[in-house]
Amino acid sequence: MLAIAVPVTINVQRAQAEAAENAAAEKAVAKAEAKAEQEEKDRRNRFNTALAACGMYIGNTTGVEILDDGEAVEFSGVAETFASDVQTSDLYCFLGKLRAPQSLEAKIGQTRALDGRQSEDWDGFTIEWTYHPDDGANVIIEQE
Repeated sequence: MLAIAVPVTINVQRAQAEAAENAAAEKAVAKAEAKAEQEEKDRRNRFNTALAACGMYIGNTTGVEILDDGEAVEFSGVAETFASDVQTSDLYCFLGKLRAPQSLEAKIGQTRALDGRQSEDWDGFTIEWTYHPDDGANVIIEQE
């Protein structure tokens, strides 16, 4: 009788260990999926977060629009005058929150109407802008 009981006990212990390993693996997969989901949510909300940090909110700030379900943002009529809804300093604050290089601010600030559409890339973002003295700068930033 003893010879039969030992293999049964070993098989039960093995099954329990396998069940525990499977549960741990399932938990790790669920945790990784939740983390990836949260990272994607944070990525898609990155522009709203940066806008809020600069005191701009969609719906309250004319001239700023989130596009493509959080994949892009558009600034229209950016100028240094108080007649503009979006000030140059607002755009530069926003770029700072996205960790854009300071040289990008200088390039935008030096753009003339004759220069046409300009573009630049940095750390997962692409920016395009134009400038006209009557309309200000129009800027589109996309996540890569």
